[in-house]
Amino acid sequence: MSFTEKYEKLLNMLMDFDDSIRFAAVCDKDGEILWNSQRKGVKNIVLLDDTKKTLKRAVNAWHERSTITDKVGRGMYVIAAYEKVWIIHH
Repeated sequence: MSFTEKYEKLLNMLMDFDDSIRFAAVCDKDGEILWNSQRKGVKNIVLLDDTKKTLKRAVNAWHERSTITDKVGRGMYVIAAYEKVWIIHH
């Protein structure tokens, strides 16, 4: 199974798990989207271009936090929660 097939399967499982998820994406360490899924019949709250910018900022923040791993340990995940959107970075 290729990586894109694995990403597609993962995101389909995620979307099937929770009906409130409108959009899900897998990105690389540079914030580039490798695969994304959007729920059929639902309009995204955030435009794809804005999502890409948000992912880039999240990845940059992740890299910034990595400068203190010797003090706090390696980062495991980050959750940013807004009224309408959740961002989970692992």
